[in-house]
Formats: sequence, C-alpha cells, structure tokens
Amino acid sequence: KIPLKDFSSEIRANMDIQRFLKEATLLLDVEGANVECIIEQMLRSIFRADHESHHSSGSGGGGGDGGSVAGAAGAIDSRLDAKVQDAKKTLFLQANWMDYTYQRLAKTIKSISVVDSEGLITDNSWLCTMCSLNGVQKRHVAIARLSTPVNLGRSSEGVSFILLVVTPTKE
Repeated sequence: KIPLKDFSSEIRANMDIQRFLKEATLLLDVEGANVECIIEQMLRSIFRADHESHHSSGSGGGGGDGGSVAGAAGAIDSRLDAKVQDAKKTLFLQANWMDYTYQRLAKTIKSISVVDSEGLITDNSWLCTMCSLNGVQKRHVAIARLSTPVNLGRSSEGVSFILLVVTPTKE
C-alpha cells in the first residue's frame, strides 16, 4: 500500500507541474479512430518540436543546393520515424484474447473516485499514458484534445483528452 499524501502541499510537485504545463505540446481537435493513430500523432509532434528546438539554437548554416537539403530532410524524417516506432514499442503491449491479437497501452493513469452513494466511479473523459526511452534527453508532455470523444476500449469509452508523458530512462 502507498500512504496517502497531500500533493497540494508538495513544493517540488507543484514546480514540476508548472514547468510541464509551460513546456507541454498541445494538439487540438485531433482526429483518430484508434489510440495507436492518436498516440503516433502526439509522438511525431513531440519529437518534431524537440528536433526543431535543438537545431534552432545552432548556427543553421544555410547555403548548399536543394538536393542536399532534401537529403537532410529525408534523414530527419527517417530518424523521426525510428524514434516514433521505438516509443510505440514501449508504449504498447501485444495482448491476446482467445484467437484475437490486439495492442493496448502498457502504462496508464485514470481518475477513480469513491462516492458513498454510487461506489467506485471512473472518469472516462481522459487518459494518461507514459513511457521511458533511451534516446530522449528531457521530459516531454503532450496533451491532445480529440475532436470528438472516442471509444478506446473497455473502461475507456468517451475519451476526450489524452495525455502523453515521455521521459529519459534515468527518470
């Protein structure tokens, strides 16, 4: 059992939340029929923004011909694809049920409340998932507001918000 803790009085937790919200990647009106498609959009947005922030502080040395620029863009896209696929391998588990194989999120956080008159209540309007990756240098938070509530499986009906946290393995 984990002892109850009052997180509103935790200074470090409040500082982390403030920083996460400032640095969060927000995606509004995201379209997607399944969780894998939505998570892939979120990962691409995180890694693209991370790449741009690393290279915008550099010299940006222009020059060169169009072919070398196209080649560099292709290399960036292939690295982005590799990072996204690596993250998806960590985020999703292959699950089997009878003869049916499907993917589900490996780690999730959801809101559960206990109400005296109704018992255990789950808030299905949001879902948080997380993973740790070797190639990531800092923590990333992405928040996606879906254009319409999506059914993401049993106990995740009507999800409107998905939060994604990607951290380095050391954290």
